[in-house]
Amino acid sequence: MATLLESGAKPYGSSKGMLISMALHGALITAAVLGTAEVVLPPREKVEEHPILYVAPPPPKPVQMAEPLPKTEAPKTKTPAPAKVYHAPPPRVQTPRPQPVAAKEPAPSIPAPTKVPTALPSVDLKIATNIGDIVKAPVTDDVIGKRGGISREGSVKSDGEDGGGKGLGSGSNRAYDENQVERAVQVLRKPDLRYPESLRSVNVEGVVQMHFIVGADGRVEPGSIEVLSSPHKLFSDAVRAALLNTRYRPAEAGGRPVRQLVEQSFTFKLDK
Repeated sequence: MATLLESGAKPYGSSKGMLISMALHGALITAAVLGTAEVVLPPREKVEEHPILYVAPPPPKPVQMAEPLPKTEAPKTKTPAPAKVYHAPPPRVQTPRPQPVAAKEPAPSIPAPTKVPTALPSVDLKIATNIGDIVKAPVTDDVIGKRGGISREGSVKSDGEDGGGKGLGSGSNRAYDENQVERAVQVLRKPDLRYPESLRSVNVEGVVQMHFIVGADGRVEPGSIEVLSSPHKLFSDAVRAALLNTRYRPAEAGGRPVRQLVEQSFTFKLDK
């Protein structure tokens, strides 16, 4: 609070002094009032508050049902007339005629054996040993053609006679007869001799007579094979193939291997 200064009353004063005193007092009072006055804030602007109105949504429009389509009548179809059924006549049954039975082919005829030349060149007896020391091999034919397989038995056969002195060739390359050698040829290995299937199926049998030379190497010389007799070419071909694959122990004369003439028969026979 401001302290008001009081001036003492003067007995004597003028109006001018009184005015000055009043002005000073007024100024002091104004300063005191302004010093103690509170700051007056400017008035706030009033914000108008508007109430929120909730508007109800409009009611839904009623669903309009689609108008049903007018019924259209199906076009009337005419019922077709029933078709006429024609019954076919029953088929004729033809009795099959019996077919003629084919006659079996006759078995091939067996040709007569050809003549074998008997004239042979003379034998050089300088190489031959004593005829009495020569051992003659047994004479047996081979039998071929059992249904369960092929069996062959026996050894080679020659058509020479004791002391006949038959032989082919000359010198060291001559072919000796069985009776001119110290030891005749012996079979070491026999191949399978096949029975021709086409002849076996028709029960054809027969005997093949062959003439050939076994060389000093124990093999049959291909150029020496000669068919003396055969009921069918298939039989002779089968024997020829087997001979070329047969291995022999060569004949010996004078202590060395020599060529030997051989005649052998092969019998093709089926079990009954």
